[in-house]
Amino acid sequence: MTRRNQLLRVAKTLGLSLLPILLVCAVRTSAQDKPTVPQRGAVIDSARRTTETYSEILAKRRLTQKDGDMQEAFPRTPMGTALARIATLYPYGVRQDNVPEARLMSQDLAVLHTAPVQALADLRIGFRTLLEKYWAERQFLIQIAGRLAVPRETIVDFLTAEMSRPVKVSAGDAADLAYLSPAAAADVLMAVVPEPDQRDAAFRRALKAQPDGDVGRLVLSRYEAVDALHARSLAAQLDLLQR
Repeated sequence: MTRRNQLLRVAKTLGLSLLPILLVCAVRTSAQDKPTVPQRGAVIDSARRTTETYSEILAKRRLTQKDGDMQEAFPRTPMGTALARIATLYPYGVRQDNVPEARLMSQDLAVLHTAPVQALADLRIGFRTLLEKYWAERQFLIQIAGRLAVPRETIVDFLTAEMSRPVKVSAGDAADLAYLSPAAAADVLMAVVPEPDQRDAAFRRALKAQPDGDVGRLVLSRYEAVDALHARSLAAQLDLLQR
């Protein structure tokens, strides 16, 4: 499958219709569709409220190599260390039943909010050398960045840089969704910037800097889901309409 066809399978491009991209795909079984009421203690068992250390979790989950990669990418500062640990513990730290991992991740998330401007600065430094295979962690951290209490222009600058970042499409691995990272940043941008004029200006800046037209159309598909008129107008102005 060609690179272009893989992208077009994810989103129909402008000129016909741009469909929203599902950044988080889940296959729900019929059993899962039926609402259930969990029994008391079924999610978090008091016996699992352990005091496992970060090092013990690394060993248990076999995350030592991943931790080393994250420590290598992020600055050796309080914020950088917290970011590296959060990325290392993902996705274990966001699962309700993994109590030790969730406890440590929540502590590190709290650290980020003590100095949000520095946290975002260290995040940008880490992203420069973060290995592409950690695309899921990147997308998770992009969402976290959108919740930091930083000046509007600071987070918009970060998100537009992510939206315009060149990405590779792995035609041989359908599970590799690294190419959705710019679209993930676009989703966060629309939550951070609700004003149409400012949002349009941010998308325009990002798309002008995006070297790949197909990725640009993918980013625009997220915009069209919220404001089809502005998205199509911008696509026409930037010559991104599908021919």
